[in-house]
Amino acid sequence: MFIQVLLWCLLVAVGSGYTTFDPVCTRPVGSVNFVSSPDARGTMEILCGSLFTFIACTWTIHHPNVPEQRDGRNQGLKGDLHWGLKRAWESAKLALVTVLAPELIISIAWDQRRIARRVKRELQEKAAEDGVPWTLVHGHFAAMGGFVIRYNKSVKGESERGGVPYHLTADDVIFLRKSGRLKKLPNVTRDELCDKSKSDPLLKLIAICQISWSIIQISARAIRRLPISLLELNVLALAACAIVIYGLCWYKPKHVQVARTILTYKGDIPDPLGVAGSLFVAATLFGAVHVAGWNLGFPTRGEQIVWRGAGTYILTLPCMIVLLYLIGCFLGQILRLKEETLHSLLGFGGTLLCWVYLFARFFILVETVRTFISLPSNVFIATWTVNIPHFA
Repeated sequence: MFIQVLLWCLLVAVGSGYTTFDPVCTRPVGSVNFVSSPDARGTMEILCGSLFTFIACTWTIHHPNVPEQRDGRNQGLKGDLHWGLKRAWESAKLALVTVLAPELIISIAWDQRRIARRVKRELQEKAAEDGVPWTLVHGHFAAMGGFVIRYNKSVKGESERGGVPYHLTADDVIFLRKSGRLKKLPNVTRDELCDKSKSDPLLKLIAICQISWSIIQISARAIRRLPISLLELNVLALAACAIVIYGLCWYKPKHVQVARTILTYKGDIPDPLGVAGSLFVAATLFGAVHVAGWNLGFPTRGEQIVWRGAGTYILTLPCMIVLLYLIGCFLGQILRLKEETLHSLLGFGGTLLCWVYLFARFFILVETVRTFISLPSNVFIATWTVNIPHFA
């Protein structure tokens, strides 16, 4: 449905009029040592440069948790296809969430880093007693479900070989070791955990360079007071979030597929284990970039007003959530509402805020596609950043 609406908006914009301009550049006479790039850029250059940065911001930055273990299930080509599509879908969902709500990805990354630091701090003394290494990488591995315990379980009279894996949370690992149920922390080195990571330093460097180039070239246009497209503004917002995510996940292993078993139970697992947390600062960062496009050109005055409202809403959403909670608590005290009633009202208000947020993000995405078809002429003026190596 979402793709259909975007395509419909694109077709409407194209149908309103289609014009082209073919620039002719002066070629050097004779042999020269250096030819600078033209002082103009084309539509495809803007589109492809933004697209490559968009991919770097939504697909390559993710450090997902350890997925459900296959453990020899669904053998054969059909099984390989099933599990391959399942993992691809998980990556696609992360990319989609990044497009719609990148601040949520930052919140998760921030929370996991906080948990990883706590795991490192709380178990360092036990690690010293056990004579095993315990670093921030180990903390991240624990926080991402990298350690599992296995318990025997019969399915239709057939015992599963090796036991059913149960992914531990960071709090589970802390609880098991401090309670003595786990006699010793796993003896795995930092290099072994990093070896499980599918992160390629060269690819990560290329992605960071592409993201940095987008930020530099948009900043250069702002300094020269040259207009930018809404597509570039959206890419800038994603790039700012991507830089933060890269920093938060720097020590987190990437795309680890196989968990490490640290404990086996003969029966069912013991008492239910585990908890988690969140963050609102990222929404301010993401919304501020869109508000920066306050005076950009729009096809109509109405669209400009709605854009400003959407950007302002995203920027102030954390404050509104806090305000909703305070108002709810105040009314609860004044009207002496029951706790269940108060929770229902707060839940309704939170759901309403989320729906308005989704509408604001949807409008921004649609408007980005719509306005790209009809850009002002000054957008095609190039800056010195065209001479910096990049993908476009």
